[in-house]
Amino acid sequence: MWAGAALFFAALLSQDILEDAPQIIILLGAGMAFFAFILKRWAPSVGKASIGFFMSQAANCLMLIGKACIFSGVFDFFSIAQGQSQLLTGAFLIMISTYFIFDSYADRFLCSIFFFGMLFLFSGGFYMHSGWMINLSQETLAAWGFVLTALIFIKRASLFYPIAWALIAAMCSVPVMQIETAKGTAYTAVLFNDNKLLIVAFMAACAAVHIHLTAAFNKRNLAAVCIFILCCLPFNIPVLMGAGYLFLGVFFRDLRLKILGYAVLAGGLLFLYYSLHITLIEKAWLLMTSGLVFLGVRFVLGRVYEE
Repeated sequence: MWAGAALFFAALLSQDILEDAPQIIILLGAGMAFFAFILKRWAPSVGKASIGFFMSQAANCLMLIGKACIFSGVFDFFSIAQGQSQLLTGAFLIMISTYFIFDSYADRFLCSIFFFGMLFLFSGGFYMHSGWMINLSQETLAAWGFVLTALIFIKRASLFYPIAWALIAAMCSVPVMQIETAKGTAYTAVLFNDNKLLIVAFMAACAAVHIHLTAAFNKRNLAAVCIFILCCLPFNIPVLMGAGYLFLGVFFRDLRLKILGYAVLAGGLLFLYYSLHITLIEKAWLLMTSGLVFLGVRFVLGRVYEE
């Protein structure tokens, strides 16, 4: 599958090949995708397991290359400046077209991360075919991305895990893209951020739904949500998201979500430290206080859930 992934991105970058005939690239990609689908369905009926495994992996590689060729052909039809909506639509269709009929985690993940990566890359403004533009903030997209991924993990919908992890990977690129523009951020801009209300409201709604469905007033979960909200409000969006994933990991006893929560939370604190327009001694106090706060939250959650 690593070979398929490499060829997938190589095909996306090789747009000079047959540049004057994008229709041929699209037809070639469609043919590869169709052959990959047939090969994938045929593989389980082969007698030898080794041959079936080889055919299945070959089908995965062919599907990735075919999709990359299709998108390369679509890319040649539109300019990057005025065809962003068409490109995003093409990337979305490539992601979703075979998602439910082609059983390959790598194919689902790579196509999803390609779409979400483009979504965050173009988030400063989507130029529509008619010439008008839609402005979307990367922070707003990240907040809604957290809601979507949290819903997938809450529902334990393993079929959509590739989308969730691809979206998380794309969201992690936002601080990297904002590393220069975020310098000198005032703390008031961090403290009073409308996007934090979406995350807080979502977590509160999840707690309310849980209490309603269990038909019991669960003091443990209510206390945990209140602690989560009160301790995370003074911080930025990445810290709030990391604490949210950590909370879900503790609630569902999911080690992957716990690791994700700790990683995003630590990265959010470092980004906050780097971006704030305050003195070094004030930043040092901020990091020390943040560490103590979250150690305290971890201790309380552990006592609440008796870990």
